[in-house]
Amino acid sequence: MMVHNTFFPSQLGTFAHPIYSISGDYPLEVRARVDNNSRAEGYQNSRLPHFTEEEVDFIRGQRSGYESK
Repeated sequence: MMVHNTFFPSQLGTFAHPIYSISGDYPLEVRARVDNNSRAEGYQNSRLPHFTEEEVDFIRGQRSGYESK
């Protein structure tokens, strides 16, 4: 069960969550893990970029790559 709990958010969720979620951002688990690892590695900012409001508006709902025809 642990594999499923980490695989979905970190793999599929990384791409699907910004498109399908209300927040338009990466999954919280992914954001927290990358932010923590970035700090531990001495980075001043997270290696995972934050989306601007314009990017969120553009990305949210762009489902064409995930829908079957």
